[in-house]
Amino acid sequence: MTVDLQADIADWVPDLRVHRLDAGHWVPISHPEVVARHVREFIAQAAQPLG
Repeated sequence: MTVDLQADIADWVPDLRVHRLDAGHWVPISHPEVVARHVREFIAQAAQPLG
């Protein structure tokens, strides 16, 4: 998704997390380790109890 398309997305998505990568369209194919790390970090944070 281009940066222009992301401009107002924070208004619609609470707790938005954006990671910009210098990569092309197929990020999961070209940078699988980076995608996996971000997914692991997201899951670890989401699994934390609220409060």
